[in-house]
Amino acid sequence: MPMPSWFQAHWSKFAASYDAPAAAVQSSPKAIVLGVGSLTLAILASGYVPALASISHLRAAYLPALLACGGAVCTYNAWRHQATGRIGTACMWMDTFLYTSALSLTVVLSEGPFAVGFAIALALFILGFPARVYALNWPIAVAMCGPPVVLTVALERDTLIGVIVWAACTLALTTSQRTGQRRALVTQNAELRSALGAADRLADQSMEAALTAALVDIGHFLHELRNVRAAQQANLQYVLEEGGLQGETRKAIEEAIASQTQENQLVAAAIDRLRRKGRPSQSDFVLHDVLREFAKAQAGPVRVTLALQAPRFLVRGNPEHVSAILQNLTRNSAKAGSTQVDILVKANSDSKSVILLVQDNGPGLRDDQLAGLFRPFPEGGRSDGTGLGLYLTRRYVDLLGGHIDASNREGGGAVFRMLLPGRLATDLSDPANAN
Repeated sequence: MPMPSWFQAHWSKFAASYDAPAAAVQSSPKAIVLGVGSLTLAILASGYVPALASISHLRAAYLPALLACGGAVCTYNAWRHQATGRIGTACMWMDTFLYTSALSLTVVLSEGPFAVGFAIALALFILGFPARVYALNWPIAVAMCGPPVVLTVALERDTLIGVIVWAACTLALTTSQRTGQRRALVTQNAELRSALGAADRLADQSMEAALTAALVDIGHFLHELRNVRAAQQANLQYVLEEGGLQGETRKAIEEAIASQTQENQLVAAAIDRLRRKGRPSQSDFVLHDVLREFAKAQAGPVRVTLALQAPRFLVRGNPEHVSAILQNLTRNSAKAGSTQVDILVKANSDSKSVILLVQDNGPGLRDDQLAGLFRPFPEGGRSDGTGLGLYLTRRYVDLLGGHIDASNREGGGAVFRMLLPGRLATDLSDPANAN
């Protein structure tokens, strides 16, 4: 038999009012044994241990104890169904209703300080659990506040008990309302982050498509240039062999042919580099070796120092990406006026990643640069740059599975911090570190 539409609407709101994975964790068997077991023992002891029963005057203690056990069964079934589906959702509502019923019945069946104590326990329960788990809706309001209000009104308990119960219910409804508002805010923030992430991914894909197209155009240009050079070299070779040239004229033609040969080799090498960059290369390489080779090859205006303060580390990816990262950062430092770049490798506590720092002694980064530092064509960037170098730097770090950020050093200059995943090269010998 289908449920009435109004009931279905409110039940759907209840099903959406809590975080099912978190609720399932709180409904674990261990939590049931500790929480419900303690409550049941306290009720039975208050009703059947003579020394306590003479003070509490708790009558028919088995009734609230049975309700608490029924709540435990519902909690267990909610845990088994991960607090989802018809059974899981129904058990989530039933256990709250049965627990508040058990505590409320204990309150009205006992007397004196025990009644006040159980009333406080009821208040702590509804404020500490359902009010903080569920967003406010009619089903949870009935489950939390229905049994306490009905039983205390029907059995006309004393004023103190009524004040405690009604105050607890009022605060529980308010807390539940705020729980819903807080969950809605978290959801909105998550959706906003997802939307911003999708926009960033779309921008990255567009930029990658544009760069790929540019590389293809450059490749085609170099290919055609090589063909033209080959034709020119063939013509010069023909003139040399068939023209009967002597002396300085023959020497000039020979030098032109040698120059053409060198230029053809350079063009072929450029085409090969483009081809290799277009093919993703994934292999394990020793980060320290790549850094040493880069530092050794630097002979520009910027002095590069290398400090290896971590064991040898294997990174998965293309070692050329590391070289490109360092080249871009060093070039930017030189353009900013730096005279020294320090490259540091530091160990991370988890041994599954390594920290790579590139820092300089330049003027540092302005505040308006930091926000969009790794975006192409940033606002407020250098007038002579497009920002593609830092954009590509971030993309290379992404391809290595890492993360990069930038900040200013306390003593002046900029520092780029990269976290690169990998593993310790324990199976490799560790030569002496070279700074």
